Amino acid sequence: MLGHTGTVYAVAFSPDGKTVATAGEDRSLRLWDVETHRLIGRPISGHDGAVQAIAFAPDGRLVATAGADGTARVWNVSEVVDVLSQTCAAAGRPISPEEWRLYAQDLPYQRVCP
Repeated sequence: MLGHTGTVYAVAFSPDGKTVATAGEDRSLRLWDVETHRLIGRPISGHDGAVQAIAFAPDGRLVATAGADGTARVWNVSEVVDVLSQTCAAAGRPISPEEWRLYAQDLPYQRVCP
């Protein structure tokens, strides 16, 4: 699970155990697929300092973060997670790099479908 550019200060698993969120010094929140260890979506940012704490809502659709900038933020992560899983379900197969660009745009290509 490489990706952060600084120290990771917080880790939290989603209620269903399928996603792990990490956050830290680089001011970003990242979501990872527990099974594949791959990044889901692009990093989420908005704090003006390191992100020091993470908590998932009981339904897993929202994540709250607390930062060194003295703010707390709530993120709707269900959209980030669902876009690729819905794409895979619709395709029923691994998607090509060309198809990936249609759905994931500027994210690096990943074979995310079984």
